Formats: sequence, structure tokens, C-alpha cells
Amino acid sequence: MFAEEAPLVEVSLAVENAISLFTLLGWPADHARDGIEYVCSRLADAPSRPSAFESLRRDYAARALLDVSQPAWMSMLRTLLGSGNPLHAHTAAGRGILLGLLVGEPLHALLGDDDLVSDIVLNSPRVFA
Repeated sequence: MFAEEAPLVEVSLAVENAISLFTLLGWPADHARDGIEYVCSRLADAPSRPSAFESLRRDYAARALLDVSQPAWMSMLRTLLGSGNPLHAHTAAGRGILLGLLVGEPLHALLGDDDLVSDIVLNSPRVFA
């Protein structure tokens, strides 16, 4: 494997683990994959995580296209990109799971976070469908 490919493999693995987390916690696989891939594509084009969050938060067309409710969309954004609250900036909740997964946090550790799990489960599109 070339050195340039290693970061791409890590990013792909982090995205797949994020999709697995949402799917394990009750999100339909297509909603989880489409939503997370959309968020990641917008994150790649954004100058920062907070600006990506703000842009995505107001992206009503994406939410409609992905067929998710406002609570589900906000839960996905908070989970993936972290909370915008400055008090949480240096916590796992402030960083989001994508960054955690990229730096090697295992999926089973995320499943042990009761607040994270309940936010994803309670806002699953299946709950509100």
C-alpha cells in the first residue's frame, strides 16, 4: 500500500464504522449510509467542522432528499461532527464520532456511551416514521 493511500483507508474505515453505529442503533441502512456520506462530502468541502455543521444544519433540501426529520438530522450532525457548544469543545461530544473514529476510538467504546446511544436511538427515522 502506498503512503498516500493509508489516510484514505482510515477515512473510509471511520465512515463505515459510523454507518455501522447508526445501523446497529436502529437507523435504516439507506438513511444511515446516505446521510453520513452526504455529511462527509460537505465536510470535505468546508473550511472547518463548525462551518460544516452550520451549513448542514440549515440544509433543508438535503434533509428532504434524505427523508429525515429535523430531530433525526440534528442528531446525526451532533453525533458525527460534535456539539457546537463551546463548553463541550474539548470533550468527545464536542469533537464528534468521525474525529474519534479517525484517531482510533473503537466502535465498541462508542456503544458504551449512553448519551450518544440514546440520542441516536431516540432520533432514528424509524421512531418518527
